Amino acid sequence: MNLKETIRILVLKNNVINRLTLYCRRIIFFYDYFQLKKRKKFEIWEIKKLSEELKNTSIEWCLDASNFGIGYSLRKYIDNIKVKNYYLEHGLFFGEFIHKDTLYINTDYFLVQSPYRKEVLERKFKSKKITEIGSYISYAEDYYSEEKIKLLKKKFGKTLVVFPSHSTSEITSEYDKENLIKEILSIKLKYGFKTVIICLFYKDIQRNENMEYKKNNFLVVTAGHRFDNNFLSRLKSIIKISDMTMSNNIGSHIGYCLALGKAHYIYKQEIEVKSTEQLKSLEEWKKRFTKEEWEILDKEKNEIYNSFKEYSEFISTKQFEIGEYYFGIKSKKSIDEMKKIIGGQVC
Repeated sequence: MNLKETIRILVLKNNVINRLTLYCRRIIFFYDYFQLKKRKKFEIWEIKKLSEELKNTSIEWCLDASNFGIGYSLRKYIDNIKVKNYYLEHGLFFGEFIHKDTLYINTDYFLVQSPYRKEVLERKFKSKKITEIGSYISYAEDYYSEEKIKLLKKKFGKTLVVFPSHSTSEITSEYDKENLIKEILSIKLKYGFKTVIICLFYKDIQRNENMEYKKNNFLVVTAGHRFDNNFLSRLKSIIKISDMTMSNNIGSHIGYCLALGKAHYIYKQEIEVKSTEQLKSLEEWKKRFTKEEWEILDKEKNEIYNSFKEYSEFISTKQFEIGEYYFGIKSKKSIDEMKKIIGGQVC
């Protein structure tokens, strides 16, 4: 175990160390905290500004809640800075995979998005109180006002929003971009779209993955950096602008689109995963799952793909069922319900 992992475990286990570490981090990286305020004013197409590196200045007790503005959105939803010490997963996990943070986290309150993840965690943690709260995006405020969204929809006309498979700090996600662009252009022509919006993850914008899309007159946007409190809010407005959504891989974006009432189409492509400098070995990354877990993961991902592989601008009954089971698209809690679930002691 390296020093970084040791510190992370201490932060997870001990409330005092957690508070001290996170407040010190905010002081040390105050410039980045200041940048968060500035980024609230940027448009979704100001991709270079929104994709600049940013240190994590969140003081969320749950480290995963500092990703994508999840914890920030939950706090704003209940209008309360005091919340219980809870744990949640920052994204969609398949198979029996359990983040190692769950082994050390000093709380009995686990929040999950869907019935699927509740089943998995209840099998693993008999003594924890696991509560299903639905899709995180349901709790995020809109980045744009309803009036601005209407103006943008009028300006853009019928709009297709595409979410290409994205890279992370540990891996790059590579696919046949030319082939994907051909499919997008075919869909645009066949179904009469006036505007195509490509929503890229900030890591891919840092790698200049936006250039090929811009050459084809697509509007490239981003929800911002993972440590930007307004990530989910921007993503919510991006999806609301759409008339139809599309991707080339399975991910949280599918559930977010369905939760906002937008149909989704998956154009399946082979995704080649390569390690970055931060991840010394791809084998190390693959060892996150056992062989059996990879098999379960592939089976579940194929179930989702098979439900969205045909283009349709209407959400089918089967897709609704998939959306609820894996993504919790209908499980949003009221403000009063969420106050009872997470309201309480200072986090």
